[in-house]
Amino acid sequence: MKRIIILITLSGFLLGGFQLDNPQKFKSEVYRGERVIEKMNLNELQKEKFILMRFDLLEKEIDLEAELKLNRLNILKTIKNDDFQKGKLLELISKDSKIRAQILKLKAEFWLDVRN
Repeated sequence: MKRIIILITLSGFLLGGFQLDNPQKFKSEVYRGERVIEKMNLNELQKEKFILMRFDLLEKEIDLEAELKLNRLNILKTIKNDDFQKGKLLELISKDSKIRAQILKLKAEFWLDVRN
């Protein structure tokens, strides 16, 4: 019974973050970058630098999100495995948190670099 409750809870939590690639999200990211450029009144050189920094951020973010999705899949596999190991599950959940923290740190570093 405990295993079923844990499975349902973690599946909901994990699949909530599991999304198919959304082209609309990419469009909104591009639009957001254009709005920032307009508001900051950047010259051409600054615009080019901002765009390159933005693409660099998106590349790293895509890699980390892919790693995050694979880790979440491993968590689901671990939960559904017959010889369920608590230690392995906690390790994978910890890895999940570290990856999400890396994504947030990348975004923060990007905006701090933009401000300077």
